[in-house]
Amino acid sequence: MKQFLLSIRMLLRFKVYTFVNFIGLAISLACVFTITRYIHQENTVDHCYPEYKRICFIERTISDGTKELSGYQSDLEKDPAVERYASFTPCTDLVMDFGKQEITVNALSVDSTFFSIFPHPIYMATGK
Repeated sequence: MKQFLLSIRMLLRFKVYTFVNFIGLAISLACVFTITRYIHQENTVDHCYPEYKRICFIERTISDGTKELSGYQSDLEKDPAVERYASFTPCTDLVMDFGKQEITVNALSVDSTFFSIFPHPIYMATGK
């Protein structure tokens, strides 16, 4: 108990030194946790798909310089390395009605092959 009281007394005597050490410890722990979470996320991304190493996306560059994922490339289906491909169309700023409430959403319109490549349940609807 004496050692504990003595160490508290010394911490209170050197307040600036103690403050700097606590701030340094807090910042270093925050950096370690952030880096650890980043590494974990990078190592586990796409692992929820059975054949995640065989899935790829095509990125296209639009004329104004922005990049987006593209679901179709001309003659992609003729490439012998491609087993299956899915095309999708992004629907941005789509307004959906839920009762009396209108919600603006970003959605994808996909073909049926998409659901065989990505086996997770996805909300889908049919047109009326």
